[in-house]
Amino acid sequence: MQVLLAPTKITCDHGRAPGGPIAPVRSPAAALAGFQRDCERQARQALGEAAFQAAYHRGLQLPAGDAVAYALRQPPPAPAVPAEAPLTPLEVARLIAGGRSNKEIPPSW
Repeated sequence: MQVLLAPTKITCDHGRAPGGPIAPVRSPAAALAGFQRDCERQARQALGEAAFQAAYHRGLQLPAGDAVAYALRQPPPAPAVPAEAPLTPLEVARLIAGGRSNKEIPPSW
């Protein structure tokens, strides 16, 4: 997401004194890097190093669509319905949890 914001001109009040002036940022990437470092530091303090590392590595494993949905506070996209192989009960449960109806799930026999 940082890459998507890089070409835009943004203003940043990160780190300024309350009531202080807001200056245009010449390098949005640099501003975002500083913001990311601060957020990461705060998360490490709040969670502890072990929990932070576990959450960080879980986040690295997220498919792109799920990561975007998480960032936007939306439910993850429903998984695609496999067309050929019969579904296991766990796969059926995941499809239902993802919002599929019985009619959208092929028979599993």
